[in-house]
Amino acid sequence: MLIIDACTPTPDRDSGSIDLLNYLRVLESLDYRVTFLPADLLYAGPYTRDLQDLGVECLYLPFAYSVEKVLRTRGDEFDVVMLMRLGQGLRYLKHVRAHCPRAKVIFNTVDLHYLRAERREATQSETRSRSIARRMKDQELEVVRGADSTIVISPFERELLAKEVPAARLHVIPLLREIPGRSLGYGGRRGLVFIGSFRHPPNVDAIVWFCECVWPSLRRRLPETELSIVGSYPSPQILGLKGHGVEVLGYVADIEPLFARARLTIAPLRYGAGLKGKVVTSLGYGVPCVVTPTAAEGLGLDDGQGILVAAESEAFAAAIVQLYESADEWERSSLAGLRAVTERFSVAANRPRIKNLLVELGLPA
Repeated sequence: MLIIDACTPTPDRDSGSIDLLNYLRVLESLDYRVTFLPADLLYAGPYTRDLQDLGVECLYLPFAYSVEKVLRTRGDEFDVVMLMRLGQGLRYLKHVRAHCPRAKVIFNTVDLHYLRAERREATQSETRSRSIARRMKDQELEVVRGADSTIVISPFERELLAKEVPAARLHVIPLLREIPGRSLGYGGRRGLVFIGSFRHPPNVDAIVWFCECVWPSLRRRLPETELSIVGSYPSPQILGLKGHGVEVLGYVADIEPLFARARLTIAPLRYGAGLKGKVVTSLGYGVPCVVTPTAAEGLGLDDGQGILVAAESEAFAAAIVQLYESADEWERSSLAGLRAVTERFSVAANRPRIKNLLVELGLPA
């Protein structure tokens, strides 16, 4: 199998990288000889070495000069090619069809990019934004039609695509996570955590909205509570949120200690698509999360299963207070969320889904 993504996964910096790394682990366990080709062709130091330690062949400069050349010179080696995200699907699908004559093509959407763009329109009034979303939808549907199989991250996104491309072969494979479990119970925990890469615009919008519209009200109700903002690539705008109980930590190499002591996390996303890794990660540590409807989408969780859902600023603050101050409700939600993500999002639970996809394409698994 050849896998093409924009760059080498950095699982300590973003959610999508964690999932790709776990895909690679599953494929290696199924005896696939996996070649990974980053479209930027960059050697990523320890991140590249981590893939090589898994047994993945990694291609990069100066040994690979372009994706197209790799496909021309080695295309007939591959039984299957997985194109990650719209960018790679759009750019390389035709090259794969031309130079990989026996390869099945899997398009891994990661999330539906056009859906995220459409929802971003709701927070903006620019005509340019609307035209970008329409073009992105046309492009994404084109790749779905051209692939042999398409991976979507939730039943909700499968239903959307099934209406647009009825003939498409669609597989729901959600986030793939190792579930670490929790350490302390309610009593030993304090404070809130927001986590997310700030190269992802929905995360920037979410935490700015929270700090401007929710945090002042929340601090009046819980004056001793503090918020830790965690994530790589914080912009000056994000760094400027510091103060009045808000701490901007930026990149944190080891997040486990944060989740070991946090009482709650927040996912105040106002737009986006796919499943939210920040929510699954939090519940996997046994830490309940207060979420917007956008952040809850596709998870299949009810209030009390690790989450409370609230849309407006005052309701969001009230939900945090409710969970933060009730030990009994916190304990029930913590355990229910941990149980749910183990059943739905663990690597072990989703390994059969990956096998089924391969078998349906006539590939060994």
